[in-house]
Amino acid sequence: MEETAMVKSNDFEVLLEKIEKEKEEDRNSYLNKLRMTGIIKEIMSVYYFLRQQVGMPHRQLSVEEFRIARNKLDELAKKETMRNALKFLFSWRKNLAWNYYLKNGYFHVKRTPFGWWWNLHDYKKKAWRPKKWFRTDSISERVKEGSYTYVFPPNILDLAESLFQERFVKSADGKGALLSKWGGQRSPNTSQAGTGMEEK
Repeated sequence: MEETAMVKSNDFEVLLEKIEKEKEEDRNSYLNKLRMTGIIKEIMSVYYFLRQQVGMPHRQLSVEEFRIARNKLDELAKKETMRNALKFLFSWRKNLAWNYYLKNGYFHVKRTPFGWWWNLHDYKKKAWRPKKWFRTDSISERVKEGSYTYVFPPNILDLAESLFQERFVKSADGKGALLSKWGGQRSPNTSQAGTGMEEK
């Protein structure tokens, strides 16, 4: 009986491993939708920083530029949380904003270390609900309309896809991505539009 139970347990562990692999490979999986939503929040935060603090015009953002700005934000966050720890209310609030960024990798839905940005995007009434995801078709419409230019670079979805591929999708040899945006095989130079991510 014990051997039978052990075999069943091992079989179940194999099944769990299979399911985890399927979740990794399926771009419509809950896991991958949340991953992409997190990346979009990161891009929004970095782009807002560049637009609001640096004065960058509304334009496309490359992966390399994203990395440079993200590294600068990380550096500022670590520095400012140390410096503002013992200051008064305003700095305390600012410090909370930096701590939120350090913990999550993106700004709070309403408050940033550089002031309020709740009126610069359309998630202010929903908040960053951690178990929900964004609709990419909705973001695409906002970009076409020219809305929310302080948080959405014109190439936000392509940039998000590049970062997703870099972080989470690897080919068999570990060098390139094999999955399309929302599932299936693709060649390295093929790009497909996706509308499968929703925030409910």
